[in-house]
Amino acid sequence: MGGRDNYGNTLATVEVYSPKTNSWRSCTPMSQPRSGAVAGVVGGRLVVAGGYGDGRFLSSAEAYTGTGWTPLPPMPHEAWMATACVLNGRLYVMGGVVSNKLQVLEMTEENGLSWSCKADLPAIRYSAASVVHEGKVCGIGGAVNGGPSTAMLTYDADADAWGTAPPLPMPCSGCRATT
Repeated sequence: MGGRDNYGNTLATVEVYSPKTNSWRSCTPMSQPRSGAVAGVVGGRLVVAGGYGDGRFLSSAEAYTGTGWTPLPPMPHEAWMATACVLNGRLYVMGGVVSNKLQVLEMTEENGLSWSCKADLPAIRYSAASVVHEGKVCGIGGAVNGGPSTAMLTYDADADAWGTAPPLPMPCSGCRATT
């Protein structure tokens, strides 16, 4: 979803891979070009949030409904090169360039979606990886203070608090994780 082309133009394109046919196909483009955005499935909808587009950092969010993209409430803060993962049906967006914010998207009782801010990350962090492990959100590596980090953070949603885990064996920025 999105990204940049060889000329540095921000894209709104969406490509879908089918393991069944081992092929890619184009999907309905996002309503806004984005690079460095985050994504996750919340309330059965694919949500894309933040990124960079139109010459600025973005706080906007949109969801794919199966027939097209629908705007969602914007995040409280811009997030470019953040990391995100889904825990208990909530999208946790962590950090980003010039950001130490933890922003959470969740379903409301009215079957809508809304954002809230939770405990700030201990430092500005971008280009990190994230994963859910043993019921906690883990932030892994990333760029901190201008350089790659070995730090691994854990977020306890029940306590709304950050903790630490053993550091990575070597610094990592632009890393990815999966479960």
